[in-house]
Amino acid sequence: MKSSFKGNDDVFIKLYDKEVGARKRNLVKVLNQILEMILTTAKRDKLTGQVLKVQTARLRSSVIKRIVVRRNTMQGYVGTNVWYGKLWETGEARGFKVRKPKPWLKPSIDENLSRAERLIKKAGFL
Repeated sequence: MKSSFKGNDDVFIKLYDKEVGARKRNLVKVLNQILEMILTTAKRDKLTGQVLKVQTARLRSSVIKRIVVRRNTMQGYVGTNVWYGKLWETGEARGFKVRKPKPWLKPSIDENLSRAERLIKKAGFL
């Protein structure tokens, strides 16, 4: 009797793991869609005339998205490793205010918040 009970636990755990795995994959898919919307808005709109006018396209081409999945957490990032990306966004460099900010990333996020929320709700995560 004990061994059959254990077998049932094993089956339950495998089914649970499959369900959790499927939900995790679905969440990664939704997060990827949201990050892609933000990335597109930043590159297409904000870094191509609305906020900044492209001179070399270095900043625009450096903007990337990344998803980090750990055991119990999942985080999405959109950003750049080009030093003047933060300078334009905040107006600060190395803690000193050096120019008037021309935010390009935060507005890209803000413009996509309601769409992102709809995607999350549609996927059943809210």
